[in-house]
Amino acid sequence: MTPKRPVNATRWLALAPLLFIGAAITPATGQTTQSAPARIALAEDPMEIRSLGLSVRLPVGARLDTSSIGASNASFTLFSEDNTWIMRLHSPKSRDRELTTVEVAEGLIEEMKATRAKSGRIAEGESKSGVELIDRADNLLINGVRASRFYAKIARGDGAKLVSGYTVFPLSPGQFAIFQLDCIDAEFDRARSAYETVLATVAITDPAELAADRAAGLLTGDRLLAQFNGEDLLNMLPPTAQFYRLYRPSSDGLEGDEQEVAYQVVEMRRGQRGELDPRKPKSRWMQADRDWGIIATVKARFLDGQRLVDSESVFFLSLDRSNEAWSIHMAVKRGKDAAIFTETGAREGDAIEVNIIQPGQPQVTKRWRKPPEGYLSQVETLLLPFMLARTGAETEFAFYTYQPQHNDIMLRRDTFERSDRPGEWMQITRPSEDAALDRTALDADGLIVRKQLASGVVMEAVKFDRLLSIWRSKGLPTE
Repeated sequence: MTPKRPVNATRWLALAPLLFIGAAITPATGQTTQSAPARIALAEDPMEIRSLGLSVRLPVGARLDTSSIGASNASFTLFSEDNTWIMRLHSPKSRDRELTTVEVAEGLIEEMKATRAKSGRIAEGESKSGVELIDRADNLLINGVRASRFYAKIARGDGAKLVSGYTVFPLSPGQFAIFQLDCIDAEFDRARSAYETVLATVAITDPAELAADRAAGLLTGDRLLAQFNGEDLLNMLPPTAQFYRLYRPSSDGLEGDEQEVAYQVVEMRRGQRGELDPRKPKSRWMQADRDWGIIATVKARFLDGQRLVDSESVFFLSLDRSNEAWSIHMAVKRGKDAAIFTETGAREGDAIEVNIIQPGQPQVTKRWRKPPEGYLSQVETLLLPFMLARTGAETEFAFYTYQPQHNDIMLRRDTFERSDRPGEWMQITRPSEDAALDRTALDADGLIVRKQLASGVVMEAVKFDRLLSIWRSKGLPTE
């Protein structure tokens, strides 16, 4: 028997209520296969989590929180229609590429016991850990994928019994999909039935197939970028600033009833890196500050209930595209109070570093190596529509790019095709693998005409005078 390796890569456990598995043992192989649970109505179309290569059908009527979908580690929380159980998906990564589902399950159990023991509220008659392992299957087979599962009963300080369960699927070396179920002991059987029914629908794409699909998109993206040098990018810059209005359409279709969300001003021009910091005089510029390239400035004002959010982002890309830098300044205002958020980033060759400062928190510094293929700089992200219009290539592209909203480098996909409207193109963008689609109509040169965001917000090109008139007519702040 191979001795167990110590497991220390299990800081993924969020201790919660309940879980259980019903399984049948196949005597010939000792392999556990999931038994057929009681029927529960499932959505016809599966939910796809593309970043994980995973799909799953969810119960009809359940409430889904997907606020973490689209982030670097995809996760979601599912609440039953009657609020008697909660199901969560986690997708942790470990540096140990040899870690197995059995070891992950073992680590979760040990952490659960350690967490419970630290509470110091173990009742008389309980085990020393306060955790009772109900069932465990280390060689489960679900849709051809081997997984590990266990269920544990936990006594709360008030005497109530909770049950938590975990099913661990392998995704790729060092990464796992962990489905967690929580409920009170009295609801265990019903929750178990729903849980197992859902998990019986889990389908996982072969990692090699997933990697091949990404590689094909990145190769196409690389070929697009290779068609343009720095001078080409300079020549496609819009001659004037572009103004955009963001709003939610009204139900009655009347313009006056539309809800204003934000406005945005985008300007791109030839400039020097030192312009990123307007407070720094040219006399104090370092040699790197004198590099010529493209400066892109994005100014925006967002309405967020009683809050007003003003942001200014400045991006720089050198003409040889070997380095870039950016600064983002955001002020969240409420009355006379303002909270300031800042981010600075830079890429020198293949080294990328980002520094994030938020109110009341220490500075966060993140570092990456530039992906070897399909990397899109911040300036090139703004110039992508112009590049697509120049080539007219109707196909799908994939790019890696840093995304400030997630503070991470993520894969985005863009499909370019002709619009039904004469003289227009359509750029269909999935900002990250798990994000919903944005649809952008472009004119023949690549300028944005209008953009339908997945959130339902519409972004439209607008003249400055008209934008100002709309906001003033609604009594919105324009100063």
